[in-house]
Amino acid sequence: MTEGLEILVEKQKTNFSVIMTFYVLLEDYKNSLTQNAQYDGLLAREIRAGYNKIAQEYGKKDFANSYVQRHTKTDDFFIERNSRYKIRPELLDGISERIASKLLLKIKTDYDNHLETRYEVVISIEDLKQKDLGSEELKNELDGLMRTDGFNKGQLFEIISFSILHEYFKTFGFTLNRFSTTFSNDGGIDFIAQDCVYQVTSSPTTKKLESDLMKLPEIKRVFVLPATTQNNLDLLLNHELVNGVITADDLLNQFFPRLFDMNLTGQMFDTIIFEVNREI
Repeated sequence: MTEGLEILVEKQKTNFSVIMTFYVLLEDYKNSLTQNAQYDGLLAREIRAGYNKIAQEYGKKDFANSYVQRHTKTDDFFIERNSRYKIRPELLDGISERIASKLLLKIKTDYDNHLETRYEVVISIEDLKQKDLGSEELKNELDGLMRTDGFNKGQLFEIISFSILHEYFKTFGFTLNRFSTTFSNDGGIDFIAQDCVYQVTSSPTTKKLESDLMKLPEIKRVFVLPATTQNNLDLLLNHELVNGVITADDLLNQFFPRLFDMNLTGQMFDTIIFEVNREI
């Protein structure tokens, strides 16, 4: 397997819409090798048929054309020629029928393992909801969950951040909504409430923050981060489009206590479980 393909597959292995679209196209490539036929790729409707069959097995939504279209940019999975989609030729360099078969099996196995990990997290959250814990104990548990590695791209941090803020703002009569990462086009909006946009950056390096600042031109936003350095905090707060920064410490020490005092932690856990299930 080429290094580029290995990196892309590893990066997207828990993103169902991306990795299973790739699975359908890789299976088509393998079949062309088996039949010693020219590899022409698939039409969107042909991808849809293969994808929907897999989606039905996992209880997922049907295929949308954007699943393949948004990954045809340079250095991504696919190319499009004459309305047919193919895996980029350079990614297939050295991919024999045997290697393709092994990769197809690995994709399904990795995703199944990913699901198992997520279900275990859901069970642990449901158990935590039933415990009679004090404020500090609950904060420690939430802090540990936000650092859980079982979710890709810091997704559990995003979900818990949203759940705390969602219930917090609700006490003041405001509604906060979250865009599921399953259907995200990485436009930069993670949460939205009335006129306020929230961007979650789970790996807040200076380079990543600068990249995120380029999204949503002319739209003011609040950044939600696990933690930050003083230099990065200055970078954000001195930017004309940043209204504020919320860190994990802020969530646990400024927002969560109100929920605990108002006996709203049960609703917070319900929101966490709902959002995790949306991503499964």
